[in-house]
Amino acid sequence: MKLVIEVKRRRMSVTQGTVDVYVNGQKVITFGDKIEMIGEGERCYGENIGGWGSKKPDSSFIAGYLWHPHDELYNYREKMERILVDGEEPGESAENRLAVLLANAVGLYAERHSDSYNTGAEFWEMLLGELGTDFEELEALGVNVEDMKEAAR
Repeated sequence: MKLVIEVKRRRMSVTQGTVDVYVNGQKVITFGDKIEMIGEGERCYGENIGGWGSKKPDSSFIAGYLWHPHDELYNYREKMERILVDGEEPGESAENRLAVLLANAVGLYAERHSDSYNTGAEFWEMLLGELGTDFEELEALGVNVEDMKEAAR
């Protein structure tokens, strides 16, 4: 049994963002992401748009889900139990494992390099070209490309 917890960031504008937490591919919670000016030498998590980004690491959102202060109201632990008991086990097949590895690799590269390009579309065109693939092929391989497509617009 494998437990895969992913964090996907979304930016609605330069100063607004949200973070979705997924457990084994199922979205379980959305948090607001505080977008701030990134000072020189400060770490930025996710996309840096015009010097604005998040200073909060993915791990803090995962911890916020796992140890939510109002779990007795929202029953997040029950939701996670249902996913683990009823859901498909990622990593059981080589295809699932490769899809997770590819998604993680693309996400890590995007997190580190996307702010070096003028637009999200320009970044994704370069990355997909270097990988020798496109969104359709990634999707066929089992990679969730919904957020990537949104960032490429």
